[in-house]
Amino acid sequence: MSDVLKLPEFVKYVILKDSPEIRRVVSYDRFFEGKGAYMVQVPSGKNDGTMIIDKYTESQVEHKFYSKDEVETYKQEKEQPMSTPEERRDNRFFEATKTALKNIQELSQLSQPERYFTAYSILRGYVEVLLVNFAEAFSGEQLAEIRIVLDQLSQLTSNDENLDEATRAKQDQLAQALRETEDTP
Repeated sequence: MSDVLKLPEFVKYVILKDSPEIRRVVSYDRFFEGKGAYMVQVPSGKNDGTMIIDKYTESQVEHKFYSKDEVETYKQEKEQPMSTPEERRDNRFFEATKTALKNIQELSQLSQPERYFTAYSILRGYVEVLLVNFAEAFSGEQLAEIRIVLDQLSQLTSNDENLDEATRAKQDQLAQALRETEDTP
């Protein structure tokens, strides 16, 4: 079989190793120096905005793009650095806060007796989100204690209808143990 250089999938844009700019590929010269080369639009060097066509081999190309969409995605990723876990956590917290505030605003349309239970549900959901997003700020014991308090509040408001009796009994037992624990300095 001959070593005929095959035309690669048509690359529409490239980033060259010596330049961070995205350049448009005009064509591919598969016979250039026996290797093949991308014919790429590059600035002419005259600082007048004109472009010339120059040849670049595979070794000179850092990134290849097969569509305009890939170029746009690449640009967006470069413009917007990856968020850190703390930024993602803060965004989740902010979204939970906005949701809670919107839900509270809607409470004004309910009758007074309905407001209490709905307000409690909103607050409970908000605290749940805080626990998930800031769990690392609490020890395992503190998380368990918070969970016990929330479970007891659910039981008090009959918001635990779906729990079986064994689970309810276990929650009561844990809560009783905490209530009877003596204060330690």
